[in-house]
Amino acid sequence: QYISGAINKAMELNLDVITLFFFMFKNKTTEELIRYLQSQSITGIIIYGVSREDKVLHELVESQEFKCVVVDAPLINESTSAIGIDHRRAQYDVAKKTIKENNCKRILYIAGKRSGYVSDERLKGMEDLAKEMELTLMIRNGEFSELQARNITMRYAKNKDAVVCASDLMAIGAMKALIEMDIFRPVCGFDGIILMGYVGKQMNTVGQDFSGISGRAMEELHLLM
Repeated sequence: QYISGAINKAMELNLDVITLFFFMFKNKTTEELIRYLQSQSITGIIIYGVSREDKVLHELVESQEFKCVVVDAPLINESTSAIGIDHRRAQYDVAKKTIKENNCKRILYIAGKRSGYVSDERLKGMEDLAKEMELTLMIRNGEFSELQARNITMRYAKNKDAVVCASDLMAIGAMKALIEMDIFRPVCGFDGIILMGYVGKQMNTVGQDFSGISGRAMEELHLLM
């Protein structure tokens, strides 16, 4: 959806789009990456999913060799803009809805990646809610993995009232574990991915407009350029 949103908006703006994935340049230095992008006649870049550990991408942005828009990471300079939803508030809202609906007090929160900007914001939202509602909060990192979320749920959910997950994929893993354990605990996710409709159990989630976000990023890049 990110890619289709960017391409559709680029067509409106009469821009050409090249799609690159992290694995295509993971062994390149910053200088090598800059030369490669310049060889492709690239002048603007939209970056999705950057974490604190992505040193080369950070240096690429800092070089200001290209106009950049970074989605869901606070990287800004004279040539770079950042856009994204309010992940902190969204996590707060979906968790509060789930917890109030089921009168929960003991919460297992399965967070995302330790190095992720998005994970930090969603965790802050959960901590805001725990403080406000005087919840007992256990936090474990699921690394956005369905399998890790399943294993965490198997280990800790029995003595909790609800499982709040920082992604839909982890929520699916948590729900599968609860079904295997033959116990009911309300679960909520984050993202609104299509797979949520095939789990067999209803879950609250936050639906992100990935295509719309990407289109807005392309508009911002066009302004920068």
